[in-house]
Amino acid sequence: MSDKFSGSESITLYPGDINVPLVLRFPSASGSTKNDGSLPYGSTIISTSALVYYLDDGSSGSTVLLSTDAAEASTNNVVTVWLTHSSDANKGLHSVVATIVCNISGSTRNMTRPFDFDRVWVK
Repeated sequence: MSDKFSGSESITLYPGDINVPLVLRFPSASGSTKNDGSLPYGSTIISTSALVYYLDDGSSGSTVLLSTDAAEASTNNVVTVWLTHSSDANKGLHSVVATIVCNISGSTRNMTRPFDFDRVWVK
C-alpha cells in the first residue's frame, strides 16, 4: 500500500506503549522552479494536527491512538506525532494523517495539505 512517505518501514504498537514518536519529514523544494519536495520552495510549517484511520473499514478519523499533544512541528519542517496504544483501538493496520499548514515564501497565503502514513500496526 502506497502512502506519501518514502520507504517501507512500519511502526508496531503493542499494549502498554506510550508516547511512541512517529517522525515525519517534509522537505521543501530545492528551488522555486523545482518540484522535488513535499513543500514549496522556502516554506516552513506553522501548525499541524493529526488523526488516525483504521484501514479495514470506512470509519472516520479518531484520536484514539494519539497522545494528548498529538503532533508538534519543529523549525526544520519535521513533525512528530506521538502514538499511544489504546485498548479501544481496533487491532490491525492504521493510517496516521498529519495535516500541515505552512507559509509560502513570498506570499501572504498559507497552504494546508494532509499527508498520510499508512503503516501503523496495532497488536
